[in-house]
Amino acid sequence: MNDRLWELFHQANHPHPKHGGNDMFFPEEFAEMIIRECADIVKKEMDYHANWCDDKILNRFGLDKE
Repeated sequence: MNDRLWELFHQANHPHPKHGGNDMFFPEEFAEMIIRECADIVKKEMDYHANWCDDKILNRFGLDKE
């Protein structure tokens, strides 16, 4: 994995909100961060269809715009 993926991976490791203690890995959170990062890239790199494309990516995975 490249450095950015490792950064996202580490962001998805944190104490469980109900159980506390040691860090836990949250795969759904990791996947959501990757999807949002991809949608952000499309939005920043494209001018004409940016909103349509990033919406399609987010909607494909059941995510709303933040």
